[in-house]
Amino acid sequence: MRGVVQRVFREHYPAYRRTRRMAWREERAAFQIRTCRTEAQGHHVYRCPGGDYEERLPNACKHRSCPTCGSRETDRWIAAQDARVLPGPYHQIVFTIPDGLHPLWLYNRRVFTNLLFWAAWESLRAFTDDPRWLGATPGAIGGLHSWSDTLALHVHLHLLVTAGGLDESGRWVKSQASFFCPALALSCKFRGRFLALLRRAVNKGRLALVPGTTAAFWRSKFNKYGREKWHVMIEPAYEHPHGVVRYLGAYLRHGPIGESRIKRYDGHTLTVAYKHPGKQAHPTFELDGQEFVRRFLVHVPLKGQRVVRHFGLFHHHQRERLEQARAVVEQALAATGVRVRAPKAVRPEYPVRRCPRCGEPLVLVGWHFPSRAPPERQAA
Repeated sequence: MRGVVQRVFREHYPAYRRTRRMAWREERAAFQIRTCRTEAQGHHVYRCPGGDYEERLPNACKHRSCPTCGSRETDRWIAAQDARVLPGPYHQIVFTIPDGLHPLWLYNRRVFTNLLFWAAWESLRAFTDDPRWLGATPGAIGGLHSWSDTLALHVHLHLLVTAGGLDESGRWVKSQASFFCPALALSCKFRGRFLALLRRAVNKGRLALVPGTTAAFWRSKFNKYGREKWHVMIEPAYEHPHGVVRYLGAYLRHGPIGESRIKRYDGHTLTVAYKHPGKQAHPTFELDGQEFVRRFLVHVPLKGQRVVRHFGLFHHHQRERLEQARAVVEQALAATGVRVRAPKAVRPEYPVRRCPRCGEPLVLVGWHFPSRAPPERQAA
């Protein structure tokens, strides 16, 4: 249902906003979504070279949580990742944290996310650096997701990792075909490292405490979670990385839910399809308009926050080693006769707009942008 999220925000956000104090990132996202492709965002003008025709079109908001725009930017990101990744099999590893740590993430999104990425990669490196498991440096792309199928808060990381790595001698070392590293041991390592980082951050005052709690409360929580089992899932190797790259890219600029999942909206209640219906008793669930707005806005990232990061061979400091690994891998695949699966072609760039009278291509002659602050902030 194209445009349904914008309609829900237009109809339910004003009432929702009156009941609570909004964060700037939430207010900004709601304003952009409600006014996307309207005159409130300004307009751009196309004109026929002969002066016979002029067309004025409203601007898109380009907010990364807006589900109706950003497709081109997402396609460009996917194309860039497809060009960066190495051919061959990949593992997807999912790191989850206890629900009790979610309030700390809500009050410390940037610092908490940095620690989460660091703990996941350092935990994985403890195994990939060990010759018993790999003894080489893999490439990895990590993506932060903060939602579940129902848009409830569920902070976790997806890590796409090469099923092998480049060792110090420049040789490509393959991981075992069906076994990358022990998931239970990896979860214990991740639990210990992440809790140690959180404990140190709390002790040094780098994390803002949730109102009504103390540092001693969180230290007690960390001790409790240190005795519990954490869930880290290592999926069997994929033949190629392109599917997971698209999975990560789909949430870079479209928000936590695609509009194709919204099956029905009657002005009050939304019927939403589960992303993974096989895991649920029913294929859909329902949310009222204000609850949908609340859940959606929880997952809007901070301005400038990076929710996708590169590690190992894919880090920008490792470009020389990445190209060295690419040459070794492609040579090995060619020797075995294995065909490298090409990524799916992205959609074409914007089509040429033509004058309906003479058929000549229209020329973009100007842009108009209004004030960039939301009306609520302009009036303040």
